[in-house]
Amino acid sequence: ASTFIGPDGERVGLARRPDNLRPEGNFGGSTTTATTYGAKDGERASPMRRADNLRLEGEFGGSTTTSSAFIGPNGERVGLARPADNLRLEGDFGGNTTNASAYVPVESERAAPLRRADNLRHEGDFGGVTTTSSTFVGPNGERVGLARRPDNLRPEGDFGGVTTTSSTFVGPDGERVGLARRPDNLR
Repeated sequence: ASTFIGPDGERVGLARRPDNLRPEGNFGGSTTTATTYGAKDGERASPMRRADNLRLEGEFGGSTTTSSAFIGPNGERVGLARPADNLRLEGDFGGNTTNASAYVPVESERAAPLRRADNLRHEGDFGGVTTTSSTFVGPNGERVGLARRPDNLRPEGDFGGVTTTSSTFVGPDGERVGLARRPDNLR
C-alpha cells in the first residue's frame, strides 16, 4: 500500500454563457427555390408501333445462290507415305559400352573408427557446487498472504431464478423419432 494519499479535488462547475439567439415564428422547412421550381409529374408516352408491309411470301428453303452454285468436292485423305531407309541393326546388341567395360568400379571396405586414448579423468568428488553459489546465497522469500476485503453486497429476498420471458414463453416438449432400421438383402 502506498503511504501518500492526495487530497480529493473538486470539479469546476460548467459555465454556460447567455446569448440572444432565439428562434422566432414558425419554421416550415421549405425554401423559396423548392416552392418556385418544384418537381413536376410528367406522363410517359406510350410506345407507338408503325405498320409496315414486310411479309414473308412463299417458302423459305434457306439455301442461297452461292451455296447451290459453288459446291466443293468431297476430298479423300491422302495416305501416310513412310519412306524406306537402309539403316538396319547388324549383329547382337548387348548394351555394353567400352567405357563401362574398361572402368569397372572396385568395392572397398569402410575403415573402422579409431578412438584415441586420452588422459582426461575425473579425480575426487564432484559435488556440483561452485564458489559463487556457495558464497552468494540469496534469501528465501515469503509469499504475501491474500487480502480479502469485506464488502456490503448481500443478496436480499428470495431468488427463484425464473425470468418473465422464460415463464411466459414456454417451448413445447418435442418427441424424438424412433430409429428406423431398414432390412437389408446383403447376407
